[in-house]
Amino acid sequence: MDPTPDSDHQASGIISEATVGENVVFGECLYLKSDGKYWRTDADAAATTIGKLAVALATILANAAGPVLEKGYIRDDTWNWATIGGAVYLSTTGGEFTQTAPSGAGDVVRIVGYAATADVIYFDPAALTLPVPVNAGGTGAESLTDHGVLVGSGVGAITPLAVGTDGQVLIGSTGADPVFASVTAGDGITLTPGAGSLEISADQDGVVKGWVNFDENTAIQGSFNVSSLTDIATGKTQVNWDTDFADATYAVSYINSTNHMMVLYNGMAAGYVTVYARDDAWAFEDTHINCVIAIGDQ
Repeated sequence: MDPTPDSDHQASGIISEATVGENVVFGECLYLKSDGKYWRTDADAAATTIGKLAVALATILANAAGPVLEKGYIRDDTWNWATIGGAVYLSTTGGEFTQTAPSGAGDVVRIVGYAATADVIYFDPAALTLPVPVNAGGTGAESLTDHGVLVGSGVGAITPLAVGTDGQVLIGSTGADPVFASVTAGDGITLTPGAGSLEISADQDGVVKGWVNFDENTAIQGSFNVSSLTDIATGKTQVNWDTDFADATYAVSYINSTNHMMVLYNGMAAGYVTVYARDDAWAFEDTHINCVIAIGDQ
C-alpha cells in the first residue's frame, strides 16, 4: 500500500469493482445500500452513513460497475486539508469529505479516515461513527443529560428524560415515555421529599395502636403491639403493651363472650391496661373470648 500516490486521482489499497445506484465521480464517498448498490453518503441522512463505505475511483454511471477504494490512500489535488494527521469526516454535502465535524441537529459524525497530506486521505471507514447508532450498539446520542434517565426509542437515539426533582418518582405511561411526577398525599398522609428519598408518614390519630384476642386461659389468639398478658386473678387480666403509649389518657375498648366486662381505669398506665370480666351474677369469671383494642398517642 503506497501512502503517497504518484499523481492526481490515484489510489493505493484495497480496491474492488462495485455497482453504483446513481452517477458518481472520482473521490465521492459511497455507502452500500440494501439493494446491493453504492450510493452517495450524506452526514445529515443517518441511513447513508452506516455500514460498509467506499470511495469512487472513477466516473461511474448509475447501475454500472466501476472501481472503488474500500481502504487505503487516495489522492485528489483539489483537496487542501488544513490539519495533516487530523480526522476526516463524512460531509453533509452528498459524497464529500470534511475536516469539520458536522454539528447540525440529526447530523452523524463519522470519522472515515485521516489527512495524510494536504491532498491525500488515508481512507479507513472502520473508524468510529459518532454518535454510535443504536443498531451498532451505541446510544445514537452525542451527549447525555446530566442526572437524566435514558429511555429506549427502538432503533432511534435514546431519549433523555427531564431530570426529576427531590422526591419525584418515575411513572409509566401506556404507549409513551414515562415521566417524573410528584406523589400526591391523600388524607392523613404526609410526604417529605428529599434528595434521593421520599418519606411517607401517616396521621396516627384514630388508628388502633394495640389489640389482643385471648381466651379463658389467658392464651393470646392474635395481637398487635402486645408484649404479654398478666393473669392477675380470675376474670382479671393485665394487657402489657409492646410500645408504650405517651401517657395513660388513651382510649380502650374491651368486649368478651359474656358481655359483662369493664376496663379498670385506675389499673391503666402508659405501658399496660387492666380489664375485668364478670358473669351474670357480676362475679369475676374467665371468659372464652376476650378482645381489647386501644387508640391514642404513643
